Amino acid sequence: MTMSGIWREVTEDEEAAIWAAMWEDSESPLIADLKSDYYRAGVESRRIGKFGVVRVSRPDYDQMLVTFWVTSKAGDDLTLWQKARSEFEDLEMLLEEDEQMKKNWRRIYLPREAGGVSEY
Repeated sequence: MTMSGIWREVTEDEEAAIWAAMWEDSESPLIADLKSDYYRAGVESRRIGKFGVVRVSRPDYDQMLVTFWVTSKAGDDLTLWQKARSEFEDLEMLLEEDEQMKKNWRRIYLPREAGGVSEY
């Protein structure tokens, strides 16, 4: 049985602040603690009361943005671990794509600009 349909992302700042406070005050153990070796990013999950919570931390314009994914039915620890792993895989893929775009931009546009061609 998959529970992926009941997960939702916390997008409002006020609600995110509440979840952040609950996360910091929680004494429940981490179910998943996934960190990137290359990027300043990671994913953690834990149960807070009856809620399963996955916290995704990613660098974005030199700030750490934290997104919470919450379900009202926590399910078992395996479900929380699987959701955290899925979010971590998505996060790594997005960061790798961003890195590749930056490399391509430097390879294509910087030599042109050095030769006097401006893209703007």
